[in-house]
Amino acid sequence: MEDGNDNVLAQKKIEFTDFPLDQITLFAQRYGKDYVVMLPSEC
Repeated sequence: MEDGNDNVLAQKKIEFTDFPLDQITLFAQRYGKDYVVMLPSEC
């Protein structure tokens, strides 16, 4: 996870997944006390 300025805030290596892509970009927007996760096309 980055802060939008190329500063890494957190990262985790996942040893195994059946997800079909090598990587994906998602955006999280704070909504009250929760977050909404969006695809780039939804921003």
